[in-house]
Amino acid sequence: MKELEALEKIKYYEPVVCHYENYKDAPMDDEQKETYELLRKALTPPTKEEVCKALSEYLDREVKINNDKSFYYTEEKQYYGECDEIICGFSWNDDIRTISFEFDLPPNLITLTGKFYEGLNND
Repeated sequence: MKELEALEKIKYYEPVVCHYENYKDAPMDDEQKETYELLRKALTPPTKEEVCKALSEYLDREVKINNDKSFYYTEEKQYYGECDEIICGFSWNDDIRTISFEFDLPPNLITLTGKFYEGLNND
């Protein structure tokens, strides 16, 4: 995993004597910037747009998210007209948070969706 490789790189960085008021203002070389951005991206939860795009590409149809934070797509049914098909939804009862999947998805999409919902807990 790229994130683990980035952590291994950080382990070997030479300590910087920092004369800056804030350490975050200290300059980074290109490798440190690349490592920082990789880790920042890996630790940042995906946006709803990123999850919708990934699910849309996998399911080959436009996926949206509703106010209840459920991902869905709209399908034309023969006798019922347009119907929303839920892909997965998020619920919580007494501090227990769960994700219900209505479709079989590959592990990377389950992880992506889970990270999105984890990010909601942090808001």
